[in-house]
Amino acid sequence: MAAEEIGVDGAYFRVHHYARQLGSSFPLLAAIGAKTSTIEIGTGVIDMRYENPLYMAEDSAAADLISEGRLQLGVSRGSPEQVIDGWRYFGYDAPEGMTMADVARANTETYLKVIDGARFAEPNPRPMFPNPYAGPLGIEPQSPGLR
Repeated sequence: MAAEEIGVDGAYFRVHHYARQLGSSFPLLAAIGAKTSTIEIGTGVIDMRYENPLYMAEDSAAADLISEGRLQLGVSRGSPEQVIDGWRYFGYDAPEGMTMADVARANTETYLKVIDGARFAEPNPRPMFPNPYAGPLGIEPQSPGLR
């Protein structure tokens, strides 16, 4: 890639919804990772109020594997937004007694456990295809160095 040829060593993207920019960074990060070999790729910050931590674990692990371990993520509990309570349009809200900052922290904790390999889902005794593990299953793919 031309960026590598001129010495660029990092490509990071801000993730904000409702703004004229890319709100879903993992497809772009995976594409850059596939076309380059040395550039570190990542996000400025991902607002964890908007994220399903299990989907994020799958998508970020895939991007990290494609880039051969060059993915660096920044996460946050939120900042001023383009719209009022924007997470509600994504189907999220804080449970009774919690704030959305609490939800963001909980989503981050879940995300970190899952990328560390937590196995938590009860397997079907008659799965569509054989399970590689005995006992609970976790998110796939796993990228061991992602954290």
